[in-house]
Amino acid sequence: MTIREVWDRLEEIHKAIWLTDKEIVTRSWLSVCKLRKKKDIRNVLKEEYEVFYLREVWVHAFGGWELSRARILLRCMMFFMAFGSDMVCLDTDDRQWAFEISFPKNSEWQSIKSDIAKILR
Repeated sequence: MTIREVWDRLEEIHKAIWLTDKEIVTRSWLSVCKLRKKKDIRNVLKEEYEVFYLREVWVHAFGGWELSRARILLRCMMFFMAFGSDMVCLDTDDRQWAFEISFPKNSEWQSIKSDIAKILR
């Protein structure tokens, strides 16, 4: 999944992994993935995973179980998209999206600096 796809489905993924009584789940959130063959994605969506395993993977990826922690890490990743070494590339759609998620519209420079400081703490 791309960072944008993860961001758009983060709450859904978190609920499926952390707010369930089930021991086994499928990863329905992967339905947005593009694989070479439709059959491949259908097979991936049918695969069952232990919730315990998915929780371990989540904690490894985000450093904790909390949704807020995952959002912070994703926003840090977006900073690299917005301000990273490829900042001069002409493909700005993802970069603009990352900037807009990180900073509300009509933000003043002081507000942006403050938000960056909070995220990097």
